[in-house]
Amino acid sequence: MKLNERLFELRRKAGLSQEELADKVGVSRQAVGKWENGISVPELDKLMALSEFYQMSIGELLGVESQEAATAEPSTETPAAVFDTGELEELLRELGEQQKRTELRTKKQRKTLWCVLGAAAAAIVVVAVVFGGRMADLNRQILGLNNLIIFTQHSLNESIASMRGTIAGILEEQNSLFSDWDSETVAFDPESGEVTVRLFAQPKSVTEDLRLDFIVTDEEGRELQAEAIRQGTGFAAEIRLPQSARELPLEAFFAEKYGIMSSVSSQVEAMEPLNGEFTLAAVLTEGDTAVREKLGTFYAGLSELAGDFLAAWYADPTAEEGAAGLLAVYADAGRAIVSAELATFVNGVEWARTSLDMSRDEDWVTEFDMPEKYAAPRKDGNTVASVPGKLTASEAYRLFVRELAPDVPESREGETVSVLLELTDDQNITYAALILITTAWDHPQNTFADMTPILK
Repeated sequence: MKLNERLFELRRKAGLSQEELADKVGVSRQAVGKWENGISVPELDKLMALSEFYQMSIGELLGVESQEAATAEPSTETPAAVFDTGELEELLRELGEQQKRTELRTKKQRKTLWCVLGAAAAAIVVVAVVFGGRMADLNRQILGLNNLIIFTQHSLNESIASMRGTIAGILEEQNSLFSDWDSETVAFDPESGEVTVRLFAQPKSVTEDLRLDFIVTDEEGRELQAEAIRQGTGFAAEIRLPQSARELPLEAFFAEKYGIMSSVSSQVEAMEPLNGEFTLAAVLTEGDTAVREKLGTFYAGLSELAGDFLAAWYADPTAEEGAAGLLAVYADAGRAIVSAELATFVNGVEWARTSLDMSRDEDWVTEFDMPEKYAAPRKDGNTVASVPGKLTASEAYRLFVRELAPDVPESREGETVSVLLELTDDQNITYAALILITTAWDHPQNTFADMTPILK
């Protein structure tokens, strides 16, 4: 039975009008009429609503699954597909034929329409002298009708294509041997440049002698295999994946003396680990039978472990270049910082390096009273005044504040002086931020930069 005829028959058996069914499914009466006339097919969410209302599976509603198959007891063996491939092909052929019939009917209607409009146009030509103004209006109506026909046909094609993709997705999910899988980056080794990833998969059917092996394929086609250990009814394993690195130019934003935000690319570079894209497959082995299935793709890299940091530098607008400033670091509360260094570069060449004491826990705060000389400048008419305030961190962050001199040398014309902050956490992950850039023509103030995880 055709899909539109089946939908009409189900509504008739339920004793419902189009208005009543539309109200229960949550669509318009016109939509129900288009389904039953074969003009369009229900979208997936509407199919699910119809399936729930009639208490039928989607397969039974589409006519590709019998009532007995829908109510049969689930097998303890590896589940077979609920949809048969031949039945799916028959359904798709039926939808395609329905589309062709609709297109043919649309062409006939369009031909009839053009014949009628042609006759009307011929009659209008006879009286064109009197009704010339109406001709232009009629042409616009013809164009509008033609565009409406094209739009309707395009919408129908899209609906059928979406229906095909949805059914294919349902088939793929029901044919899969697994009900769930996941991946999680759990550790990083800075010496080897490898990340440790924990993999998990949940088969739909588990027996006592069932074994599972994970196979990870990188972007270059290399495969790594790990034997999984059973955890309840699922399987888990940890695998170390290599990471590549590239040169990362660091960039900082700074405020010019007229309050215009600008950016300068420093010559300071560091090694950035690339986050790799990997394909995960699983091999289920039971006795002498082994079945391999692709589970999907996942990403693994340093950024999966990196915390969230922000560095800020506040300078006294009235002080000379190189004078002490206020360094503030907003750090994710879940990370412990074990060391910190402040390095100064002139034209990208290191000029000085200072180690900061980060061992005192009492120095991490959530609120800090900002000295007036470091406050953000505010323009009030033609005058600029410093406004005292507070540095605050949200509940998820801690705030580390130091008043120090960045050892900035006296800059000359054409030189770029930058200050780089490097923090290392308890997992040996180093974060870097260019927090200060100064040139001979500008004095920096209120400079912010995001911390970027790097390889050293």
